[in-house]
Amino acid sequence: MTRLFIGGYYLSWMAASALLVHVPLAVAWGAAGLSHRLGIDDGVTALGLPLGAALGAWAAARTRSARKLRLVFLMLGPLLLLAGAWLACSSLAASERAKGLGPFSGLGELVVAAMAIVLGVFGVFVFGIWMFGSLAKFPEVEQRPRRSASDIDR
Repeated sequence: MTRLFIGGYYLSWMAASALLVHVPLAVAWGAAGLSHRLGIDDGVTALGLPLGAALGAWAAARTRSARKLRLVFLMLGPLLLLAGAWLACSSLAASERAKGLGPFSGLGELVVAAMAIVLGVFGVFVFGIWMFGSLAKFPEVEQRPRRSASDIDR
């Protein structure tokens, strides 16, 4: 069962990091209009997914015993989920109210709602890092006492 929790810990890190790398990359690529300027399809932004997953695997390996960081994720995950859900619901309601005002009325609110859903999903992944990290019960890393400059023989 512990292996399942360790796998969940690594997958939560990888999913959160992939989302954190891919979404800003895709937004920046589209906003800068690089597809038209460089002649490269928007699909190149999908390279952010494996890059983010690799960064997530590295971060998961480096922070296995970082309990304080996981406590931050315990607070941050539900907060992001609630903020994303609230923003998505309010944006969808605003989009419904804008119906009939023009051909593209409410479209901006739908885009904001989609990004809010992504924010909520990111919150779930961050909470998963805390949950699986706590269930896996990683061993504590012993801290070696730091040596001061006067302890070093020259």
